[in-house]
Amino acid sequence: MTTALGPPANVVGSKAFDRGVVTVWSYERWDAKFGFDAKAEEYYLYFLSDRLEQWGRPGDWAREADRIYEIRVR
Repeated sequence: MTTALGPPANVVGSKAFDRGVVTVWSYERWDAKFGFDAKAEEYYLYFLSDRLEQWGRPGDWAREADRIYEIRVR
């Protein structure tokens, strides 16, 4: 996998599935201020067999998974 973003800050994880290998990379942007540094943003890139499938902030999809609505029609 090559990327215009450069090397990731971290390789979060990797797991093999029937359809291929999922690998997650983390990229970070830091704000440097006098006296302390603070992480401004973090993004995860999800690759399936070396192809970018989705990206977003950590926890984006977990929040969506929690939004399960039950609709009952009478």
